[in-house]
Amino acid sequence: MILELAYLDVKVGHENAFETAFAEAKGIIASMPGFVSLELQRCIEVTNRYVLLVRWRTLEDHTVGFRTSPDYQRWKALLHHFYDPFPTVEHYEKRVAISADQFETHMTHSRGSSQDAAEAGTPTLDHRGDTVIVGGCLCRGVRYEYHGEIDEISICHCSQCRKAQGSAFVAVAPIAAEKFKLLRGEHLLKEYRAAPNKARVFCSNCGSPIYSARDDLPDTKRLRLGTVETPVRCSNRYHIYAASKASWHEITDGYPQYAETKTS
Repeated sequence: MILELAYLDVKVGHENAFETAFAEAKGIIASMPGFVSLELQRCIEVTNRYVLLVRWRTLEDHTVGFRTSPDYQRWKALLHHFYDPFPTVEHYEKRVAISADQFETHMTHSRGSSQDAAEAGTPTLDHRGDTVIVGGCLCRGVRYEYHGEIDEISICHCSQCRKAQGSAFVAVAPIAAEKFKLLRGEHLLKEYRAAPNKARVFCSNCGSPIYSARDDLPDTKRLRLGTVETPVRCSNRYHIYAASKASWHEITDGYPQYAETKTS
């Protein structure tokens, strides 16, 4: 991933018009292949100066894919007349980065407490005494915490879940939405709806599925357990849509099986 950086000096007195035009133009760049995220920040000390930060998967996604596209002409028409002088655009590669939650985790591990707990299979507790379960996506762009226990595991064999996971099944846990905390990567999350009332939320950079959520059950998320890093022990497991399982897979673990959804 690379970072495009440009300092934008906008003609004095045109700041509001520029921000209005940029609100329209951001949709152009966000639709480009290889686009990851965008930020426009305004300088506090020099109020007509902005910094543009765009993350792309590759350098060519910006310099070739975007700049040679027909939509780039629309971008220029909306924004370029505001600049004085015209900005220089540079590209950067990440070398060192750390966030507050990463630093806290590092310090905890350095003291040995979290490491000992993980090796013993004991999750960390928060200040209220609730279990803290941590996890994230493959590229580590998305990180989350869940403050609570995993007390139910549903192993789904339906065709939609098999296709979404690229595997024989998906293991999910219903969790309280209010106890799920996204630590970083909100800008990377996208959703897909195979059914009108159910969103499958995933990292747009690496493709890791994070959770699903139904519109008619706003208090519940269904966490994808493959993204959980904290040791989880839960004997309340069962298989659903077993009648739709992959032809090449056999269920041999002895947990209850339901042809479709779970019955009480």
